[in-house]
Amino acid sequence: MIATIKFTKETNFTGRNGYFKASGLELSGYDPNGNVMLTPLTSKGLAGRCDITIPVEDIPSLIKQLKKFL
Repeated sequence: MIATIKFTKETNFTGRNGYFKASGLELSGYDPNGNVMLTPLTSKGLAGRCDITIPVEDIPSLIKQLKKFL
C-alpha cells in the first residue's frame, strides 16, 4: 500500500545529495516485518533520496508525540 500526504506549504529535507524542498510525504509498506517507510516528496512531487523506516507497532507512539506540536 502507498499513500501520499501533500503539505499545505513547501518545507525542506536533507537527502543523499543535499538540501531540497519538500512538498509532502510518501508512506509505503516496506517489508514483511511490518515496517512502514516514509519518503519525502520533492517540490516536483518525486520521491526524494531519503527514507525513514518505522515499525508499525510504534506508529501510535509517533502520532502521540506529533500531536504535542499542535
